[in-house]
Amino acid sequence: MRQSSPAINRFRSIARFVQGTVLLSKTYNGASRLSFDTAVDASLLTMNPVGNPSDPPVEGKQSLVASNLVAPFTQSIAQHRHNEGDQTQLTDQEIIRMERKALDLFEQASYISVHKRLAIAISVIAFFNEFALAGMEEPNFAQAERLYNQAATLNCTFAQARLAFLKMHGRPNIKINQATAEQYKTQLTNLSKSFTLEESRIKSTSLSWLHILAVNHHPAAQFCLGLCHYNGIGAPKQNVSTYIWCHRAAIQNHAGAMNMLGNLYTEGHGTTKTPGTGLRWYIRAAERKDAAAIYNIGTLFERGIAVEEDSRQAFEWYIRASVFGSVNAQNVLGIFYEQGVGVAQNPEKAVQYYKLAAGNGHPHAMYNLARCYHDGLVYRETIRLR
Repeated sequence: MRQSSPAINRFRSIARFVQGTVLLSKTYNGASRLSFDTAVDASLLTMNPVGNPSDPPVEGKQSLVASNLVAPFTQSIAQHRHNEGDQTQLTDQEIIRMERKALDLFEQASYISVHKRLAIAISVIAFFNEFALAGMEEPNFAQAERLYNQAATLNCTFAQARLAFLKMHGRPNIKINQATAEQYKTQLTNLSKSFTLEESRIKSTSLSWLHILAVNHHPAAQFCLGLCHYNGIGAPKQNVSTYIWCHRAAIQNHAGAMNMLGNLYTEGHGTTKTPGTGLRWYIRAAERKDAAAIYNIGTLFERGIAVEEDSRQAFEWYIRASVFGSVNAQNVLGIFYEQGVGVAQNPEKAVQYYKLAAGNGHPHAMYNLARCYHDGLVYRETIRLR
């Protein structure tokens, strides 16, 4: 019997995917539960054409629907994402077109019914906003946080994992809240301990769509999966896995992954400790305006790691990082101005930066600002300005 070509198989897979998507959209307009199950089954066929789609329970089915909405465009992305030299502007536009289509489908899937929303679909839309996919000009962190919160209230483990990271480290328009971050992290840890084998299989589908993207060379997904392994949130804590996934994303020019590789090489996590290599990755990320990488270069100059210790250079890098929204840099600039490190001592500027960082939720900046009030630094500056 003549075998089908890969192109024909892909076409059939996409055809099944479209069938499932059409049925999903019908459920949004009030179709029966039977239509929903049929839609799920059709969607499952995109990844397992000859399998038994009736096996997964409903919870697993819902997450697999979201996973398989992503599958068609990741298959098309895989080859040229893996070989940067073959990329063209037309190809990039094609990727954006497919990502936009996927985003539209996820938005439809997120409203299957008033009482049964696909939490994982909501979190995927948040993911698109966080990493500026589908042709978005820049990340929309405020929208990402809002959607992650919606999905988290529906017990989406991926959304909880992303909130744990974002609330721990902060982003522009996302205030640091370490208590909230620890709450999500603890909740996820307790859930994983309490799951039976079957429950673990069901819940693991919350990250299945992310893994599908990652293995198909999507850099944002690879970076995100690497962070899950680094923090032990939603995945086993494994620095080697972090290195593998972040390296795959970094060679595709993902700035966040480049910065993470800088961390891993500088600290020797998951790879040989090589601060010089770490610095090179930081610089590559900084060239792409990654605030964390710019801040990290400042720390290397401040501590004399991989470069000659230079407080003035550190100060300059911290200024740049602050401009791009680094809350850590804002707090350190307060310290530099207060103590006269790398710049002339300026209590007024110190307080300004402490206030800026504290307003973004930085706990050390809050302490430093409180100390300034306690020691009378803020009061003295107020009198002097008058």
